[in-house]
Amino acid sequence: MTNISNSPPDSAPHVGQKFRHYKGDHYEVVLLALHANDEWVVVYKPLYENAVASYFSRPLHEWNERVEWEGQLMKRFTHID
Repeated sequence: MTNISNSPPDSAPHVGQKFRHYKGDHYEVVLLALHANDEWVVVYKPLYENAVASYFSRPLHEWNERVEWEGQLMKRFTHID
């Protein structure tokens, strides 16, 4: 097992923070979890009705990455509060 800090890196979002996904929906961070493969995962809930699930998760490295959308490079999640 890799040596990993007991706390997430500084680049991680904080519990309770709200974010806008690049496609427009809003989410709130519920917790950060350490996956079995020593990777931090962000668990978040949708702030809109009729979501397909109550909670979602995404590896931290994906949470922070930039994606191409409609010909523009942008953050996958942007902090909104």
